Amino acid sequence: MSDPTPDELLSFVADALELPGLTFDAEGDCIFVIEDKLELTLRRTENALFIFAPLFRYQPGSETALAREIARANYMWAGTGGATLGLNELDRSILMMDRRSLKALDPAMLKEWLDGFVRIGLYWLERLPGIERSAPREEEAAAAPAAEVPEAMAFVVRA
Repeated sequence: MSDPTPDELLSFVADALELPGLTFDAEGDCIFVIEDKLELTLRRTENALFIFAPLFRYQPGSETALAREIARANYMWAGTGGATLGLNELDRSILMMDRRSLKALDPAMLKEWLDGFVRIGLYWLERLPGIERSAPREEEAAAAPAAEVPEAMAFVVRA
């Protein structure tokens, strides 16, 4: 039996989500919404299936706190389930993305991957506004005194 095609995988997704008529457009994208709040884009390429979800648009001044939290989540993918969070300063957006080789996907694996991505995406949809609300503004952070590094944490370079 041959590997499923992207169109066959998308058909499986459409059936599982009860969203008939999902198709890839001419650019290879299929966009749909989960629970009326998480917009997903599936993008097919010759060898892979990508998934993207725009999560949040932030206000100027909260970049540092958001970037810090995103870095923590992305470290060893501990807070993203294997996906990657990205912060785009040009349009002040935060996006979650992931990819899988088509050779590594069958309908069961696709369902597991999408279920995890949606679960983590919904978590970050709820979490990011709270991070922004509690973030000190850049001006406040710049005025705060620098934290002292405990001697035990300082690195020593020896020749």
